[in-house]
Amino acid sequence: MAGYKDPEYQRNRRSILAGEPPCHWCGTNKATQADHLIELDRGGDHSLDNLVPSCARCNASRGARHVNRKVAERIQNRNRAMSTVEVRPCATCGKMFKPDWRNEARGGGRYCSRPCASEAQRKPGNRWSWFTTWDCRVCGQPMASDIVEANEPPDHRQERHTCGQPECQEEYNRIINREAYRKKQDPNYQTELRPSTFTVHATEHEPESFLEHQQTTPSPHPVILSEGTDPAGSGLTERSEGQWGRMEPRLVTPVNAISSLGPAQAEWARSRMRIDLMPWQVKAISDQLSLDANGDFLFREALVSTARQNGKSFALKSLAAWWLVDEARRRGQPQHVLLVANKLERSMPMYREVALWLEEHCGATCRWAAGSTMTTMPDGSTFKVAAARDNTHGLTLDLILIDEIWDIAPSVVFDALRPSMIARKNPLLSAWSTAGDESSATMLRLREQAINAIDSGRPGRLYFAEWSMPPGVDPDDRRYWGHANPALGTTITMDALEAQAQGGDRAAFLRAHLNLWVAAAKSWLPIGLWPSRETDQPLPAGGVLAVDSSVDDSRYVGIRATQSDHGVQVHVEFVVDNEDAMWVEIERVLEDPKVTLAITPGLEIHTPLPLRRRTETVGYGELARYTMIVRSMISEGKLWHDGSVALAEHVQRAVLVKTQATQVVSSQKSPGPIELCRTMIWAAALASRPAVRAKAAFASG
Repeated sequence: MAGYKDPEYQRNRRSILAGEPPCHWCGTNKATQADHLIELDRGGDHSLDNLVPSCARCNASRGARHVNRKVAERIQNRNRAMSTVEVRPCATCGKMFKPDWRNEARGGGRYCSRPCASEAQRKPGNRWSWFTTWDCRVCGQPMASDIVEANEPPDHRQERHTCGQPECQEEYNRIINREAYRKKQDPNYQTELRPSTFTVHATEHEPESFLEHQQTTPSPHPVILSEGTDPAGSGLTERSEGQWGRMEPRLVTPVNAISSLGPAQAEWARSRMRIDLMPWQVKAISDQLSLDANGDFLFREALVSTARQNGKSFALKSLAAWWLVDEARRRGQPQHVLLVANKLERSMPMYREVALWLEEHCGATCRWAAGSTMTTMPDGSTFKVAAARDNTHGLTLDLILIDEIWDIAPSVVFDALRPSMIARKNPLLSAWSTAGDESSATMLRLREQAINAIDSGRPGRLYFAEWSMPPGVDPDDRRYWGHANPALGTTITMDALEAQAQGGDRAAFLRAHLNLWVAAAKSWLPIGLWPSRETDQPLPAGGVLAVDSSVDDSRYVGIRATQSDHGVQVHVEFVVDNEDAMWVEIERVLEDPKVTLAITPGLEIHTPLPLRRRTETVGYGELARYTMIVRSMISEGKLWHDGSVALAEHVQRAVLVKTQATQVVSSQKSPGPIELCRTMIWAAALASRPAVRAKAAFASG
């Protein structure tokens, strides 16, 4: 097959386009192209049965959706594969890495990179070792790096400027950005920073004297640099897994977009505001600004979650300024932007920086009156700041930016802010936050909505991206700290995280710097146990369907459990948002006569009469009786699941409490909803009961 130059394709294309037929997809535009019903890379061919007439717009739209679907599948498959790979040391440099066993160019998983694989095959030559010294140009603290060993001499061009603390790094970036503008106006402007004292101390070694030829035992953890070193500074230290942030989020809504305004926004922020957005920031903003075939936003709302000090504020500032300047010009009408935080003093510094920049570079007018602070652009666009209160009414907004939504009440977002965008075309509510606790009702509601959409494969108008520790790993495992800190190695150092970890308040560290929900470390299951019980075996028919609702009755969930050859398997049958939809799903599942229903007392009263004989009631008593039984089943490998993300979140956040007679999972003590965990316990315990076989009856005459 010669692709689109194939004679068969050219002949069939001319045939289906003869007579100027309408587009097969939209039925209105004139067809000018031939579209494959089954894509070529999925086994399709150029036959007439696989070709339909299409207009250019519909063909491009379907092609983009296909490409995005393949990218999403590749990312998910890669994440799934990488989560099961054990970290091992490189045979050449000793760096801890996740091997790719399929890559023969790297020795089948023995070496971390091609240079290390090549180095193992050539005769050793002279080696270099060096270390660097410098003084922080903000606080003046003297610093020194670890000794670095390599084949090549050090690169003297890249310097380090700070001690690695987030405060100094942020202040350094702020001064550099401010000086870029002042030096254009005054060539004789003197810098506010201390003079650079960066020095490289290098030594060349003969092969026999180099430390690499000594037998050493690699550490099971990535190398932790000494105080003040910055993995993203000079590049003179070897990269080790865990010291570099992960660009791809752990949880993300699949994006099926034609294009995005994100790359243009990132370039605008770099050229106009001198803000170089990090790759994770560009991804989060680009996904939020994705466009469909009509040029409209795919998403009306977005929730982005990372650990603290990773650059959420810079992303919000650049997004606000870009929307008021470039997006207002693109739309051709004034835009209205609101910045919200739980307290006014939290959002005011961010607002002040953007407002002053707009005043200096765009001719905006700033009003600083208490209670009515507002920035007005020459075209009539406005930029306001407000505290998160229930009385935020009477506004019409195009863009709402929410900082730290975990500490904002549901009534503010759902009753006050969200209705203010209903009359605007292509609005966006963009919320950025770290993890919260059991009181974070707003963020929990949005997060659960997004995770359920990801599990069902039917994403809605809410975009969700979360950089966080995988739920099945030990929070003390430094290899995974980069999952929650995408800026690790850029503005955050491993030393800074280590210092916070040793600060004493473990719960605060887990929430703020590993983006874990408070009390997540107190899960009723050992770390890593639940992910190890995933199976790809098909779920047998029959079993028990357990149904329950969330504490606030905003979700109704159902889990079916059934016995298989290797134990009990559980599967999430449905997650819906109203009781009518719940009964529709129950009737669907119970079309199988072998399935029985277990339902809570509050829902049992509405059970249809035909289903009552196959229904039993479960509640807190059964939950207390079955919790430890199901926990033992999981530990002993007698309970398996299909890898549902929502079920994993609920199971691994559930917390045990002690009663007089036993232990039971508690919704009040757990840092978020656990209704899927409760239904799983009921369904698994009931499905594990031995089957009752009726004895044949004999009649005697």
